[in-house]
Amino acid sequence: MAGVLSPRHGIVGASKALGLTEKQAQFVRHFCSGRAKAESARLAGYESENLDSISSTLLRHQGVLAAIRVEVSRFLSTAAPGAARVLDELAHDERVPPAVRRNCARDLIGLAGWVPPKAEGAESAIEKPLTERTTHELHELVAKLESELAGRATPVNAQNAHDADTKPLAWLD
Repeated sequence: MAGVLSPRHGIVGASKALGLTEKQAQFVRHFCSGRAKAESARLAGYESENLDSISSTLLRHQGVLAAIRVEVSRFLSTAAPGAARVLDELAHDERVPPAVRRNCARDLIGLAGWVPPKAEGAESAIEKPLTERTTHELHELVAKLESELAGRATPVNAQNAHDADTKPLAWLD
């Protein structure tokens, strides 16, 4: 079923695969074109005094939500190349302020999936998740944390325990 719901099938393919009614499919089409939810319901053929309620119900329907996800994914996959082209043009346009050009270049690099290397030994504010650490890194972390806990410990011995007042406390003391 995953192949049937791919973005290339759009609303029509997704609607059939998800078992949507014609009205539900039309609602998805109008809603994904940018119309308000109540207007989308009206244009899809729903007749009621309370189109807001009907459209809210439609937007909780799992099939309708899945069709919307498919359509949004399709739209983004077709719009992304044009958006990248605009970013590239802005990044190279000498008339554009340098800060905007720098942001466009950074966004393009991010879209390409390139992440700049970090300086060796640089501590990041956000630590790497445990699941992404090597065995060696985990052992180092355990040693560091055990050392920190040992440093916090207060020595307890028999002499210190005897020095404490051994008189039991009364309820109101």
